[in-house]
Amino acid sequence: LIVVILEYRKRETRQIIGFFDEDPPDEAVTCLGAYDVRRFDESDIVEPRRMASIAAVVFRQQSTVPIKVKRDLEKFAESLLWRDCRVFVELLPIEPGSKTPDFDSLVYQVMEERRLPVSGLKPEKLTTYTASAEEIRDMTPMVHVFRLPDTWSDVAAYLRDFPPGESPSNELSVTVRGRDDSIIVPSPEEKILLERAFHDCHRVKLIENSGGLSGVRTYKAFADNRYEYVGNRTRYEYFAKIGDRDLISKEYLSYRDIALEHIPFHLGPRLRLDRCVLGTQLGIIVSDYVSGAEHLRDCARQGRAVPIVANLFNTTLRAWRDNSVKRNFPLHECLQERIPKDIPIHRRESIQDLGGTRSLDELKSLLKRPPLELTQIGTVHGDLHALNVLARGGDAIVIDFEKVVRRAPLLIDFAAIEAGLFVSGFIGDHRTERRLLSSVESLYKIDALVEHEFKPCDSSDPSAWFFDCVRQVRMQARQIEHCSAQYAHVLAVALVKKACNERDFSSKEEDEEKRLTEEKVRALAYVLSERILVTVTNIDGDNN
Repeated sequence: LIVVILEYRKRETRQIIGFFDEDPPDEAVTCLGAYDVRRFDESDIVEPRRMASIAAVVFRQQSTVPIKVKRDLEKFAESLLWRDCRVFVELLPIEPGSKTPDFDSLVYQVMEERRLPVSGLKPEKLTTYTASAEEIRDMTPMVHVFRLPDTWSDVAAYLRDFPPGESPSNELSVTVRGRDDSIIVPSPEEKILLERAFHDCHRVKLIENSGGLSGVRTYKAFADNRYEYVGNRTRYEYFAKIGDRDLISKEYLSYRDIALEHIPFHLGPRLRLDRCVLGTQLGIIVSDYVSGAEHLRDCARQGRAVPIVANLFNTTLRAWRDNSVKRNFPLHECLQERIPKDIPIHRRESIQDLGGTRSLDELKSLLKRPPLELTQIGTVHGDLHALNVLARGGDAIVIDFEKVVRRAPLLIDFAAIEAGLFVSGFIGDHRTERRLLSSVESLYKIDALVEHEFKPCDSSDPSAWFFDCVRQVRMQARQIEHCSAQYAHVLAVALVKKACNERDFSSKEEDEEKRLTEEKVRALAYVLSERILVTVTNIDGDNN
């Protein structure tokens, strides 16, 4: 018995291929017989409703006016790519030994000036994005430049394998608001990308989220679907990111290939593949919103995070650990590369006042160890701080896969959690910087760092929650630590990276309640990093 599941709603496919300003050649009509191949003029590719049915537009360089293709691409290519129309450019053939001008340079110039993604050109001549053959599938749309035999068969095969997605909905009502409820006017490219991502909706309202230091803008999106199977009194909630095309592409691929395949379905946001789209300079990824969850930071400060941390490493990210391997690896060389280049000017004085005396170069020199060291290597999140882990019930849910690395020391994620809990968890603490430092300093001495022996912390101490979390993190890390003080070195680098974030977090208003600011806590992170490296270096010296 064979059961076939059919789509309830048939997708509207684009079936028109246009040759701009000329009749299509007979061989093209034959090879592209599955499509309606016709001649296009300007009116066909500027009117939105006509463009909705276009699968591709072909621009052919003409021997009589070779520069015309440059003008056409400048005028139309960007808008076509925003709408996911495929753009093909056929350049004039160059015979060996001929004196034909370098017409390729005309196309190079357009790609550079307009920052258009392209395939088929030599990457060494471009600073804009150029795709290799294996990347084309994941990085469409882009301009495809060719000068090959049997070209039209290649075009037909490409359109068959990578058909354009849904057309933008011209009827979609888009509203974007900032954190302060101000109205944000999306750029022309952003608007069209939203119309593609939410093509099946009447309206969508985006509300900007707080946080995030990557430069990619994050939103909570509320959408009314056009097909009201259940009704739309309650709008469907999504999480959306809009930002640089390369960053969005990288995170999309990490979600699709790593998160969806290796993280349990209920422990990560479900990426909506049909709503993730790219333009020329921007891109959008959309996932289901993780409702009913709170940040690990907030859960930790209330003393409820220990089972969440255990769940994070034993369940959520277990596949990453189970598939990791022991390798002789240049760990300390890797850690040296992760040391920031500069301490932000606005934070240097605070670091010195709290006892930080060593420069970044001096800290880097403290990381000199044997060239190879047995290390657990695998997939790491790369940005696993206390706001990128959500708690819901007893589950740890991971978000934001922008910085995933496939082959790196696994301890990086463990150290990121501890460093992230310190920096974000103590913001707003009522104690002074020195009192906070005194309360946690036992965690960064030999006994706790190397021997894993922790001094008790009174439950009434405001730092008790942090002690509980650190014990759990280090217990998990100890299972994959293969050399003495290995985790300590990775933790020191995680703390110094937090301390050297270049953003100025200082408030313009006076802190009347004398609470710890983020600037002060990040300065403390530097001091702790320095203490760790000095401590473990002294141990190494004694052992030698």
